[in-house]
Amino acid sequence: MLTKEQILTASDTHVETIHIPEWNGDVCIRVVSGAERDKFESGCLDPLTGKMTRMSNTRARFAAMVLCNEAGASIFSAADIDALSGKSALALDRILDAGLRLNGMDKTSVESAEGN
Repeated sequence: MLTKEQILTASDTHVETIHIPEWNGDVCIRVVSGAERDKFESGCLDPLTGKMTRMSNTRARFAAMVLCNEAGASIFSAADIDALSGKSALALDRILDAGLRLNGMDKTSVESAEGN
């Protein structure tokens, strides 16, 4: 059984490189923390209904959260979201798809977790 120390000091981050043809290059994406994922998801929830309906700049907000350098440090901040939202939807979709998969948030990962 893992101890508190082992859990808190475990290296559970992962960085993956993906190719973005629209930008003619590669980018790194990362596994996000629980707090970062909670913040992203809560930003999509309508406070009145609790449903995922607030989708403005979703791709750019997600890209800003997962794009990183090779060491896993974020390269964008909340201040960059408007600029990122002006980039190609195809490029942002590639980042979204890869980031969702890497973070266990894609449909296949969710269905697999529900089956367990």
